[in-house]
Amino acid sequence: MNRSAIRFKTVLNYLDNVFIKASHCTDQKEQEILCSFIIIRLHDQWNFRSRQVVLDNYSKSESCMINFLRSNWGRRQMDVGWEPDWHIPSNAIRAARLLDVKCFSDIQNALGSVTKIDEVRWTRNAIVHNVPTSFQKYRTIVRNNYGEVGIEPHKILFHRNPTTGKTIYEDWCQDLVNAISAI
Repeated sequence: MNRSAIRFKTVLNYLDNVFIKASHCTDQKEQEILCSFIIIRLHDQWNFRSRQVVLDNYSKSESCMINFLRSNWGRRQMDVGWEPDWHIPSNAIRAARLLDVKCFSDIQNALGSVTKIDEVRWTRNAIVHNVPTSFQKYRTIVRNNYGEVGIEPHKILFHRNPTTGKTIYEDWCQDLVNAISAI
């Protein structure tokens, strides 16, 4: 297992404990806070670990990687604070291709296999941004993928995927761990 996968699993072990606490929580506000934390942290960790996988397979420094991407991502130089949205697999794959990293095909195959990150992303966005567009994307994904309507974003973690029988949280984690471990 690669370094990024090991560290990602460590964070998931911590989030698993928070999930257990949230599932037994009787205070609805506390449960909302715990679940929101899980969703936000899962998304942020995936973003960070996708970036780390590319960097670990790049033969130069982190600053060289970012400067190269800023210069070569678009038609003109990207702003100083810009980085790709690493949590979006196609962006991380594109960055790896532009950087000509070793193990590119492994990264492409692994990150390209991720199926649940859009669910994580739009659930997180519905929680964090609290704007109609984010909620509409969240509701559409939940309805299309699970046939569910009217579920608050933080409560989706506890619902079961009718196909796998696992909680949505378990499905998300398994999908992301399987992908990052395959590199």
